[in-house]
Amino acid sequence: MNISRTVWFVGIFICFFLHFEENMYAQQVEQIPRFTNPVTFEREIGVTGIPDEYLIVWRNFKFDVALNGDIYIFDEYKVKIFDRNGKPKAIFGQRGQGPGDFEGDIRRDDFKIDISPKGFLTICEYQFLNVFSPLNRLLKKERYYNIPGMELFGLSASSFSPASINLYSIIALNEKEMIIEGDNAYYTNRKGPYKERIVYVKDGAVTTIAEYDLVNFLPYFESERSYTRSSLMGLGFLLFTVLPDNRILYTHTYHDAKILSKQGIITIHLSSLDGTLKKDFDVTYELMDFDKAQIEDLKNSRSPQQREVHKLLLKYAQERKYQAINMGNGDILMVDGETLFIGISPSRYENKQLFEVYKVINLQTCKVIGEVDFLHPKGGSSFSSDFLIRNGNLYLAYRPYDRPSIRADNPFPSIRIYRIDPQVYGK
Repeated sequence: MNISRTVWFVGIFICFFLHFEENMYAQQVEQIPRFTNPVTFEREIGVTGIPDEYLIVWRNFKFDVALNGDIYIFDEYKVKIFDRNGKPKAIFGQRGQGPGDFEGDIRRDDFKIDISPKGFLTICEYQFLNVFSPLNRLLKKERYYNIPGMELFGLSASSFSPASINLYSIIALNEKEMIIEGDNAYYTNRKGPYKERIVYVKDGAVTTIAEYDLVNFLPYFESERSYTRSSLMGLGFLLFTVLPDNRILYTHTYHDAKILSKQGIITIHLSSLDGTLKKDFDVTYELMDFDKAQIEDLKNSRSPQQREVHKLLLKYAQERKYQAINMGNGDILMVDGETLFIGISPSRYENKQLFEVYKVINLQTCKVIGEVDFLHPKGGSSFSSDFLIRNGNLYLAYRPYDRPSIRADNPFPSIRIYRIDPQVYGK
């Protein structure tokens, strides 16, 4: 009798706790202010009133913004630097394979540019990692397979193939430290296990910050030295960003997500690089069903190798039931000082206009302080990786469509700078 009564009380407590937790997340959603396109246009750079060598030519140029406001643009195999007011400041680089030169196809996704909080510039190109000092002096030009820790990603001098590189991001914090993100689903690893990782490299020593089972972009092998990846975009992936004090913020949009009472909840991890200081916090998001067309495509696999991978992707989708946080945002995590912008809600249509929805989080309190809808630019590309928040500004890489019939007011690439209303930051 006493045992039954104890079980009854435990059951009542569990039901009360779950109900309380559901209400807590519901209150979190209801109480935050919402802002619709709270930006004011300030200037456009890279198009007029500057020397010809500073004009932006490539539609697919890459860019990043330093904490001091300098804007770094990779265009025409050169680095073009503007100050915070859009005034040309410096230019260097050319096409080639020598020190300070760049090569490869800029259209490739692995062609990236990043600036560390201390102003060190990283340019990942076709075969090489390039690191420049804050004074634009080349510190290193290194082949990827020579970087410490590459064995965790299946890369070596004998196995490296630039056409199938599986590194997502490399950020050099300085000459001796860097952060690497990628997976080991490479043709040298035919049986798995397949992992996504973030590693920290300092003076050649490698520390794993985060490691997750790979659930998306799974490989299948048609021949000995080649493979193809299959994916279901809604499943999710590993994301990270570096804070101004060199702490790292990361999450996995599949493994760190859960569903509670028809509400999505994702856990964000905040960690020092050595892993000694860690803090987690949760953010809610709206649930979205998987794309039915993608699900049907997975059910109609062609080869036996592909069919096995697609079965696994379908299994992951059935276990999760809903897709991961907004897959339309390329830069889902963006940090501006002590404020995090996280694109966790579906894109929103209103009056035939498309908005990207971000939640705003104060990283000192780890609390959601608002939600903001940013309007897509007229005639340009979607936000995706073209969209950056830094120093209280929204920087938009404007990439006009190639077809003249649908070009917007300006047919040339540029960066448009908008000032964000300080109220978005809780000021």
